[in-house]
Amino acid sequence: MDATAYYQLGQVFRPAAPVDELRLFAGRKQQLAAVIDAVTQPGRHAIIYGERGVGKTSLASIIREYLSSFGQGGVVAVKITTDGTDDFSSIWHKVFGQLQSVSTQQGLGFGAPKKSVAVPLSATLPEKVRPDDVRTLLVQASAKARIIVIIDEFDRAALHASALIADTIKTLSDQATNAVVIIVGVADTVGTLIAEHESIERALAQIQMPRMSDAELLEIVQRGFGEVGYTITAPAQNRIVQLSQGLPHYTHLVALHSGRAAAKNDRNAIDMLDVAEGIQTAVANTQESIRSLHHRAVMSPRRDNLYREVVLACALARTDSLGYFQASDVRDPLSIIVGRRFEIPAFSRHLSELCETQRGQMLTKIGSSRRFRYRFRNPLVQPFTIMDGLASGNLDDKKLETLRETHTVPAE
Repeated sequence: MDATAYYQLGQVFRPAAPVDELRLFAGRKQQLAAVIDAVTQPGRHAIIYGERGVGKTSLASIIREYLSSFGQGGVVAVKITTDGTDDFSSIWHKVFGQLQSVSTQQGLGFGAPKKSVAVPLSATLPEKVRPDDVRTLLVQASAKARIIVIIDEFDRAALHASALIADTIKTLSDQATNAVVIIVGVADTVGTLIAEHESIERALAQIQMPRMSDAELLEIVQRGFGEVGYTITAPAQNRIVQLSQGLPHYTHLVALHSGRAAAKNDRNAIDMLDVAEGIQTAVANTQESIRSLHHRAVMSPRRDNLYREVVLACALARTDSLGYFQASDVRDPLSIIVGRRFEIPAFSRHLSELCETQRGQMLTKIGSSRRFRYRFRNPLVQPFTIMDGLASGNLDDKKLETLRETHTVPAE
């Protein structure tokens, strides 16, 4: 086994952590330009929003290095992650806990030299923080360097924090403070992530993160394997891209295990057999919460039940830009998977039940009767479902080719 390459592959393909090195960051040129534009303009701030797993945190994480690479010195970036216990005050205590002020104090004893003491700025914050407290401290902290504050997973914070964040951004923008706030969170629209956003639209760059294009996912694969001196065949890299369904998490996951399949056999050229083994390993190593949700959705005491096939067909269905599909989009994939023609009444009950608690609420639905639109509640379940279909034999190359011919799935 090539132990060095085995280790290096884990450094370049990182399904469990955001990319935080510019050399490993791929794609997202339009979104990156929008963030840089906000960061470099006085009074501008940014909000990055989209589905879970599309790479929002990775984009936010490489901003400082990107600015430094263009000679924009004097930048201090602070990144925090919120959780369900956070409110407005605790968010800013976290932020200012990472920023320090340095004071000079006289040493103890006669003639002792003076010494510098670093104190976190959070020590000067009141327990209950107001937007003006934030502005005052950011003015102090940004006297010598531009401050970039990245608040990640903001959707998990307390609801009432949202309006106060909007007030803070408005205050910072009106005063042209030398600081930028970047809000990052899971949302379909800005309005579901930050309240009263209309009052700060002039100051807020709204950056939606759609699923990645095939070209961007291909760049991840090629750049990653290039870093470790590996090559990959066109069919193999295209299979990884196809399975990812626009979500870079799965590109990293399958590429990692495909590369390691080759490394275990002392090879540096990856082919379809390595990807097949990588898929098997990826399915086994997917987060337990995702595997459990999938199992709950498809389990049934009846061997002739259709739940597994319907879920797989949903994962392969055509969707709109927000990931929604109709029952009619499921019909052709289901017919190809099972091998006989299905009409909507034969599986409409399954779609409804997949939205219920008994089956883990795998899907959510909007709209009215006969016009319902469905979407995977957790987008990371969708690529897992396709990989599970390949690993279990419910999906094979012949069926994928038929699906491509009907334009249901992207071509490899």
